[in-house]
Amino acid sequence: EAVVMAMRLHPHSALLNDKACRQLYIFMRDNGESAARAGKVGAVEDVVAAMLRHADCTSTMVQTHACFALDHLVKGNAQNTIRAGLAGAIEAVKTTIHRHASNEQVQQKARETLFALGKIDLKGFEADVPVGASEKDVALGV
Repeated sequence: EAVVMAMRLHPHSALLNDKACRQLYIFMRDNGESAARAGKVGAVEDVVAAMLRHADCTSTMVQTHACFALDHLVKGNAQNTIRAGLAGAIEAVKTTIHRHASNEQVQQKARETLFALGKIDLKGFEADVPVGASEKDVALGV
């Protein structure tokens, strides 16, 4: 809750939003209960807002850590996936892919995040993820 509040109090600080997204990712790593709690306090919407607000930032760290955070917020959590869709997460991640096309780390993480959100982006061609598929079933970044 404190991390989400910090993002809200300092929305224009790329450094703070980067660190907040990274902290959210660490809190939620392999912990569905933490992801559910974070979603209930607005973490999904705040992460997407940070991605959109800092989309033009030359540093890719906000985008990278936001993708990590979104990935862990939505995996196995239908409510957070719905929240992400309503907040514009798919468009935010697509924007990240286009604006940071030369950064392979950002490309890989953004494509994994799209997959977690139910989309596949294969170098510009998009499709829905088959129900029940996992990352191992679909080659990302082909």
